[in-house]
Amino acid sequence: LGVNMPLKKGTKKSTKSESGGTVEVAREEEAFPELDIRPERWVNLKVKLVTWDHLDFQVVLKTSTRLYTIVDKVKERHGGSIQDVILYRHQVHPQNILLDLGCTLDEVGFDGGPRSDPKEEVICYDYQAHESDCPLLLSSPRGASRKDVVKKVATEAEDVRRVNLDSRSNISSSAARPGGERRKSLSEDKANSSPTSPDQPETQT
Repeated sequence: LGVNMPLKKGTKKSTKSESGGTVEVAREEEAFPELDIRPERWVNLKVKLVTWDHLDFQVVLKTSTRLYTIVDKVKERHGGSIQDVILYRHQVHPQNILLDLGCTLDEVGFDGGPRSDPKEEVICYDYQAHESDCPLLLSSPRGASRKDVVKKVATEAEDVRRVNLDSRSNISSSAARPGGERRKSLSEDKANSSPTSPDQPETQT
């Protein structure tokens, strides 16, 4: 309800003096203007993220709600991880940016409707991701930098490659050994054994 404070209006009143004459005395009177009595208006507000519709949400609000209340709801929706929220009326366009977050929905053009049938309206928003200079948040897990992680991964990949190459080399060398060498080694083993004397006949069994 909009109620204006009463205004004081100066008037004059005539009174009789002791000598029989009349004297005008100024007197202040309070003038009550007409009360601004209007029913509350409501909007069924759909709040849409510019880049991703999975974070859109809908809320029913009074037209007397301030825009910063909507910004707080947006930040709460993102878990407080965003900043510099920008609101757009109806659609994303530079002329539709709602700069003054102290304004109400009614003041920026959302007329609304009765609570039983709130008027559907749309506000789009965009934001910047939260920035921090905290060393704990900027560092990688276990204190390693990104370069250290990349270097470690590359080293591990090179070690695996070398192991695979060594395994393949051993398998190839074993498969390529000719059968003649094996027979030659067997004959050499027989030759190295004690030979039979030519004067001594062989014993037949």
